[in-house]
Amino acid sequence: MLGSFYKDGLDRGEKAAHIVDPENREEHLKRLADAGIPAQKIMDTGQLDVLPWTDAYVRDHQFDQDVRLVTVEKQMQSGAAAGYPLTRLVGHHIDAASMKDVAMAIGRIVSENLDYWRLMYIDVVEFRHKHFMHSFREIAAGLRTYAEALAQSRKLKFPQGVDSALVVTTIYLHFFTFFLVENLFGAKRRLGMSDERAVEQMIRLYMTGLRGGGQKA
Repeated sequence: MLGSFYKDGLDRGEKAAHIVDPENREEHLKRLADAGIPAQKIMDTGQLDVLPWTDAYVRDHQFDQDVRLVTVEKQMQSGAAAGYPLTRLVGHHIDAASMKDVAMAIGRIVSENLDYWRLMYIDVVEFRHKHFMHSFREIAAGLRTYAEALAQSRKLKFPQGVDSALVVTTIYLHFFTFFLVENLFGAKRRLGMSDERAVEQMIRLYMTGLRGGGQKA
């Protein structure tokens, strides 16, 4: 379905910019090929850019709204300057596979910056979180912007009456907390399964809900 969306724009002569997990870049290119899109050929011509989300969304290991906006602006300007009628910017679409990509990326950020998270706890205990609170407010603002973009693009349908930013932030913090306990507190496999398996189970819960799977209320 998304492959058809991508191909439709490219067939119309539009430019495309896809923001992906750098570790899953080749898999993304394979998905494009499976949809009949000659990814390498149109990357060579400049019609398609495949960008790592670590460059497009992140600064200092945190989601940064200003970086995201600059990325969007640059892509739109470069597309127009090259004569493309429209540029389709595609970020992480919310399905089970892409949600898993996001979760595992969060896991890597946590595991590679354990000293940073230790300082967070020191800040809470010794300084009443006066330093890290600013970071969390920035993260929350960035996640709200991302959630609003998802809602406006209709890539994710939020339940009526539920704040979209609350949903995205809750999922983000769920994954973050899981990996923080696993790595910082040394509670490896505390749920009796691998990180990947635990993430898959959490995603299934998010995608189907407690009453999913065809069970009657």
